[in-house]
Amino acid sequence: RRRAPLPRLHNAAQSSHPSWITAVDIEQDVYNTAVQAEKPPWKFTKSHAEATIGREAFCDVSQEKTSRVRCVAQSQHHVAWDRTPQRVLVLAKRHADDEELDVAYRIARHLHEACGVDVLLADPLYEQIGKRLPAVELWQGEHVSRSPDFVATLGGDGLLLYANTLFQATPPPPVVAFGAGSLGFLAPFDVDDEQTGGTVEETLDEAVSLGEGELEPWPVSLRMRLRCRVVDGASGKVVGGHEALNEVALDRGNSPFLSAVECFCNDEHLTTAQADGLIVATPTGSTAYSLSAGGPMVHPSVNAMVFTPICAHSLSFRPIVFPDSCTLRFDVDPDARADAWVTFDGRSRVCLKRGDSLIVTASPHPLPTVLRLGNTADWFGG
Repeated sequence: RRRAPLPRLHNAAQSSHPSWITAVDIEQDVYNTAVQAEKPPWKFTKSHAEATIGREAFCDVSQEKTSRVRCVAQSQHHVAWDRTPQRVLVLAKRHADDEELDVAYRIARHLHEACGVDVLLADPLYEQIGKRLPAVELWQGEHVSRSPDFVATLGGDGLLLYANTLFQATPPPPVVAFGAGSLGFLAPFDVDDEQTGGTVEETLDEAVSLGEGELEPWPVSLRMRLRCRVVDGASGKVVGGHEALNEVALDRGNSPFLSAVECFCNDEHLTTAQADGLIVATPTGSTAYSLSAGGPMVHPSVNAMVFTPICAHSLSFRPIVFPDSCTLRFDVDPDARADAWVTFDGRSRVCLKRGDSLIVTASPHPLPTVLRLGNTADWFGG
């Protein structure tokens, strides 16, 4: 059986930068080779209590003499700088109004003039405000030496998903997200906070100076991403992939027939799913599509993958939570009545032919998002 090559998908809603990793990229090992000219400036510390930095671990299974057998997951990470940030990428939603563009201009101007860092802008923001700031540069993608030290976003959750697509082959830098969208669960900072009296400029000053003087490291959520690989059933080769922040959804597309998918965990057969589709979500994505399909809400500190069926033709097929150490594989039945479709974060979409497979694992590169208060407070407060 011969199959047409998969298209190189891209994010048409925001930019021409590809969010789909192709077979050529995989042959060049972009998953395991970070294209960076210098060591990232950020560093993370972890603790078992959200209110305490550097609290000792309850146990460590790597210690031979320990008598404890129960290990508590890290509940909070913090971020600080090994050196002063030199470059910042500023993003705003594509259809920003004049007021939001003025705020984006404030952010870029303050970072350059007051904080002394180089500012990178991605299209279309570069076209919209770049002429007012001659010193800014156009973002050329992650495969360049001048990678940003952190990202400042002005928008909602959709903009954070877009920011995730910009760092598919390299570790994403920390993201400071200012809310200016219809959904802001992942954007904890206000442009001008009426409760604290803080401004966007004060937040940026603190972000650039983390860990210096009396400024304590900020709490940060290392948001798990899913490493998704599409395998051609005829050749057995990986033909594409994506690092998803929210979820990967496998569905029947516009076919009137149910999807027929064989589901495996660590090569152990789980079930043959006949359903409208399947979702594998991260803790971040557990409150998105998966939740609407009946899946559980998962605390962002939990390292897990949520497996949720969409309208399964079964009385016993219910959502399952797997540890992040698992490898999930989904094989489209060669005898299925139709092909299946897979969608990454609701943005990039590709067809899975009969006999093709989708392999999902936890990515080694999470997306760090800076928190205002902490994992639990920001989660419930959002």
